[in-house]
Amino acid sequence: MNFEPAHVQRNTARGTAAARLPAPHAWRVAMLIDDGVDALCVARLIAELDRAGAQVQLVAPQLAPVSSQLGGLLAPDHTVGQVSAEAFDAVCVPSGLFCAETLQLSDEALQFVQDAYNEGKTLAATGEGVQVLRALGMPVDGGDAIDEPEAGVIVGHGEHCTLSNFGRRIAKRLSREPHRTHRLS
Repeated sequence: MNFEPAHVQRNTARGTAAARLPAPHAWRVAMLIDDGVDALCVARLIAELDRAGAQVQLVAPQLAPVSSQLGGLLAPDHTVGQVSAEAFDAVCVPSGLFCAETLQLSDEALQFVQDAYNEGKTLAATGEGVQVLRALGMPVDGGDAIDEPEAGVIVGHGEHCTLSNFGRRIAKRLSREPHRTHRLS
C-alpha cells in the first residue's frame, strides 16, 4: 500500500521520492495591477509562473490600459468587478509604490484580495505590493527575503527576494496545497 501523496512519484532506480507538479492547466493566477505597477516585476513573475505551467491573468480596478512606473502600458484582462476570486488559485500583487497606494484606495480591489483569502486561495505580494495585504490586516512582516508568515500567504521583501525565486515559491505553494481554509477577521 502506498501512503505517499499523489504528487510524489517514486524513482525506483534511485529509491528517492521526487515531486511531480499537478497538471499545469489547473493553475490560474490573478495578477492585481493598477497605474504605477512595476512592469518589469510583472513580466518576470509572469515568465516564471508561465514556465511552471500557470495561466496568469491581469486584473485591475478598471479595464483601461494601466501605465507602469516607467511609462509603458499594460492591458488588463479583467476588472476586479468582472471576475470572482473564486475563479483563481492564487492572487499576486506585484511591486510598484503608486500601484500599491491606488489599490489600497479601491474598495473593489481590497474586496477581491479579501475574497481570495476567505476562499483559501494562495496570496502573494512582493515589494510595495505587500502594503495591500497589510492594509487588510494580514501577517506580512518578515526579513529581507521570501517569507510565508501564514500558510498560503507569501511575501517578498528586500534585495534577497529575486523575482524568479518568488515566482517559483508561488508555483511550489500551488503544487503543494492550492486551497487553505481561513477567514479574515
